[in-house]
Amino acid sequence: MRYLLALFILTGLLSCSSSTDGGTGPVKPDDPPVTSGSFCGTSTHGKCESDNDCYQSGCSSHFCQSVYENDIISTCEWTECYDAAAYNAGCGCTGGECQWSIN
Repeated sequence: MRYLLALFILTGLLSCSSSTDGGTGPVKPDDPPVTSGSFCGTSTHGKCESDNDCYQSGCSSHFCQSVYENDIISTCEWTECYDAAAYNAGCGCTGGECQWSIN
């Protein structure tokens, strides 16, 4: 029973980790978010060739990441600064990296 409980806890902890960007390193949680006014989305800077390689992820859709990266698991919290449409922010491919830009 203790073994199963320990395994359950360990599995839960591992599922909360950051994704990687296809082998070039972990998403850096200390990267500053793109800001314009109050928009606070986070870019993973994963590789891309076109906007079709990038998408919004995370429970609150506040990450901009590459289709070549593992899905990011995040907590389901919402703040107004995650609302990309309200700040005219777009998730796309810029300079070969998936990132938010203010249109």
